[in-house]
Amino acid sequence: MEPNKNPEVSPFTKFCLVSLSPLTAQRSPGMPMDIDSPFSMPENSVYNNQQRFGIFDPGSAIQGKKFACKCRKTYCLKLYCDCFANGEYCIGCGCMECKNIPECESERRISITQVMERNPEAFHRTQPVITKTCNCKRSGCRKKYCECFSSGLGCNSSCKCEGCLNTG
Repeated sequence: MEPNKNPEVSPFTKFCLVSLSPLTAQRSPGMPMDIDSPFSMPENSVYNNQQRFGIFDPGSAIQGKKFACKCRKTYCLKLYCDCFANGEYCIGCGCMECKNIPECESERRISITQVMERNPEAFHRTQPVITKTCNCKRSGCRKKYCECFSSGLGCNSSCKCEGCLNTG
């Protein structure tokens, strides 16, 4: 018996094949995206991507500020907020409904007082000294598996490496 060259296609398969758009109709890499999509949101919407996903643009931060918070529910008045914990205002951060700003100074002062009552040392953070040590033998501490080199630190007197070339 000869195999059937045109097998019967189920109605479901026909429906799926008909509903698919042809590949040539899809957007090519150089073409702009369809911005009138029903799923797109207006730019001035309350739920823009920066607010919804806590996206932070490093270019929007003040020069010299080494951190930026993305707080959502704490109004930036808890020690979870890096800006608040370091005694700074939130400026250029990606936080939502922020009250750690000069305009809300009275609420900020109340929150600082409450935190200080619970923990008097709360705002006197000391940065821990990060020390990395390695035991490299033949790599000269120039490979990524060297803890000091991968951290961007020079080897120190605590390291037990031999033939070290990572001095600074």
